[in-house]
Amino acid sequence: MKIDNPSLEFLHNEHTRWLEEIKFWNNEIRFLKKILSNIIQKNKEESLNTKATKYLNHLEHNSRFLRGITETIHAHESFLKHTSELNLPPVEPDEDDESFIASEEDFEIMTDHDKTRQHLADFRKRYQRLKNKIYSLHEKFNKNS
Repeated sequence: MKIDNPSLEFLHNEHTRWLEEIKFWNNEIRFLKKILSNIIQKNKEESLNTKATKYLNHLEHNSRFLRGITETIHAHESFLKHTSELNLPPVEPDEDDESFIASEEDFEIMTDHDKTRQHLADFRKRYQRLKNKIYSLHEKFNKNS
């Protein structure tokens, strides 16, 4: 999508980066699920299996989160495309300007963009901690094998 408005272009580029990152995470999650499934299938130690099952559940939750955030990003992209096609400038309303009327949807989408940015930042931190736990568990499994 080509956007002539620099502010909209920035948002679009951020969406593109996020979607690429999400694509990578989804691939990585599939890989981590295979590691954990392998541990569960081949391991006899109950405590390792319990942790592996717990981490599998966390990965499933992360997959659902990423699907939801992807839908949100696509909704934002639709909004940007619509705004770009209308050739509307980004608007920062003056609180005293009663002539400014933004649709609830426009306001919600722009507010959601900031929330999405924060949700992804929080996800990055949580997901990194989970990956570290999974790799530690995998090391324990390999030592016990």
